[in-house]
Amino acid sequence: KIENCGFNASVIKSAGDFDRIIVSQNCETEGWKSLFLFSFWATFPMMVLHTFRSHLGSWLEGGVACDGKVTVLVGLSFVLSSFVQIRVGKRFYKNAWKGLKNGNMGMDLLVAVGTSSSYIYSCVAMLVGCSIDAFEPHIFFDAGAMLLTFVSLGKWLESIAKGKTSQALSLLMKLQPHTATLIEGSKETEIDVNLVQIGDLLRVLPGAQIPTDGIVEFGSSNID
Repeated sequence: KIENCGFNASVIKSAGDFDRIIVSQNCETEGWKSLFLFSFWATFPMMVLHTFRSHLGSWLEGGVACDGKVTVLVGLSFVLSSFVQIRVGKRFYKNAWKGLKNGNMGMDLLVAVGTSSSYIYSCVAMLVGCSIDAFEPHIFFDAGAMLLTFVSLGKWLESIAKGKTSQALSLLMKLQPHTATLIEGSKETEIDVNLVQIGDLLRVLPGAQIPTDGIVEFGSSNID
């Protein structure tokens, strides 16, 4: 159920499990970093061309198809934004579909709808402009690509923060003692801390860590 919503879940029993989660989190962080950098370097040229096209010469307005209605700028924007939609948007589309199947309309759905709407509209407008002479297409290929770039940046930063949290929790788990000294009559046995049951009598030696919560039956000491 959790995985169908686009999340992963696992039972954490030891610090070793946290170490595996940290490795997985690092892989996810690198994945978002890769997607952001890809999206940025594909979107940045579009932003520059659209912002400074009046200063870059008339070659950007030169026609490459459809009797000049598809200009160099439109063609480049279409190619670059298509790469961004396929490579970066795929991850959002996948999670959005998982969420929809379970009635969960999260942020992935908003990103998928927003970016795909501007991209599909621009594609349709470009095709209609090629078919109807009187129609002047207005395209927004750069809008969807920019949105995916900013969202992937946010996902990358979020993943970094989650990784630091996982590392802190792993350090806390490693502070937990792994064994406890069980008293059974006159016999003392060292057992795994996970085997301790309610009602067991445990000995805590001076300088040792306290394995579980409990009540002091006898003895006294100073505890940090």
